[in-house]
Amino acid sequence: MKIALVYSPTRLRKNWSTLLAQDKHIGIIPPLSLAYVAAIAENAGHNVIIIDAVAEKLSLGDTIRRIEKFSPDILGFTLATYAFHQTLAGIKIIKEKLNLPVMVGGWHLTLYPKETLSHKCIDYALIGEVENTLPRFLKTLEEGGSLLSVNGLGFRDNGKIVITPEAALTANLDLIPFPSRHLLENHLYYNILSRTKNFTAMLSTRGCPYQCMFCDLKTKKFRMRSALNFVDEIEINYRKFGIKEFDIYDSSFTVDKQRVYKICAELRNRKIQVSWTARSRVDTVDKDLLNAMAQAGCNTLMYGIETGDPVILNGLKKHTNLENVKNIISITKGCGIKTLGFFMLGCPGETRSTALKTIRFINSLDLDYIQVTQLTPFPNTELYQMLLSSGFGDYWREFTLDSSMERQLPSIQTELTPQEIRGLVRRAFLSFYFRPAYILKALNRAKSILEIRNSFSAMIGLLFDRE
Repeated sequence: MKIALVYSPTRLRKNWSTLLAQDKHIGIIPPLSLAYVAAIAENAGHNVIIIDAVAEKLSLGDTIRRIEKFSPDILGFTLATYAFHQTLAGIKIIKEKLNLPVMVGGWHLTLYPKETLSHKCIDYALIGEVENTLPRFLKTLEEGGSLLSVNGLGFRDNGKIVITPEAALTANLDLIPFPSRHLLENHLYYNILSRTKNFTAMLSTRGCPYQCMFCDLKTKKFRMRSALNFVDEIEINYRKFGIKEFDIYDSSFTVDKQRVYKICAELRNRKIQVSWTARSRVDTVDKDLLNAMAQAGCNTLMYGIETGDPVILNGLKKHTNLENVKNIISITKGCGIKTLGFFMLGCPGETRSTALKTIRFINSLDLDYIQVTQLTPFPNTELYQMLLSSGFGDYWREFTLDSSMERQLPSIQTELTPQEIRGLVRRAFLSFYFRPAYILKALNRAKSILEIRNSFSAMIGLLFDRE
């Protein structure tokens, strides 16, 4: 079977807690989920292409012509909550033009499968983790068998939406094939921290063992790839695709310190000279681990700090403390690793005073970068349950069913309006990035023209963004 997987352009809109400039300048990240789908399908004997309309700057017409040239039997798309209707609009046009069956996947389908399939341009929904569902689905489709035998699938049977039982999770992540990066133009990808090309994103875990009230990853069973398996993928990226930089997208890469030590040792032993970034928590690192990571090529760690108010921090169930934040930021910098801090404004209990306290705390830390967002109640989180309990209704369900239902979500248990929170987010960015001392420091630490260009573009965007 010939399969065309399509990644289409999206833009952040209401409720997606970021300034427009952040969306514009954060970079072009490879569609990792589609690359995994491609690898699973290829392993099952199918012929696959990935059309990344974002990285290749393809118009919808260009994308349709690329699909026509390949002449696939089925199309595949990822449906993300924030871009649901934008992606859906493209699917409708492509479907009308080419009359091909369409399958979709993504975490959103786990939450709202029937609502997703209410849109007639979608024929099949792969629900949950697809490595077990996809091969069986494609084989059954090819052979004309009963789709009722495929777990983790949604489809229509005589016009009626059918959802089969949940597919089993893959306990051993090492069994999943590496993403099909040979189907991607790896030289086109970068993020704002990139210094060279080629670049890619990677995952070494699934889920999260922590209980932060704003995050839905805790609802997925936490699993880790082995150190050897993860470094095998890095080595292939490095030696086969010339990828010298990568970003580890785990919610917290350093949950298991011993595994991180093994990864770092393997990178050094195999003489894999790469530069990488990762997300972490201040309570999962120490000086010895940070030194080992620096020696293995870690150039930046991104810490989820969230707020500068200890009462709000406890309410978020983050279970860290601000003194430890200061200490770990200092130690990280001392080990030669740059730091990025993630912060949120508009949390339950937030006031203008606490928001300004957070902004002052941000500027007191020796951070190299910050990412500040407006807290958004994502579906399937404790925060969203608070919204449901307030009587607001199941917004994300209504939104999935009908794009006209898109509206600004209210702030939750805070006196600040969404507009006031957005203004404070902007203030946080401008007060941090436009300090003369910061600009001088940023220019001094830049290692390449690419890094200077990315940073300068983002700063200009922040200055002139009108959202």
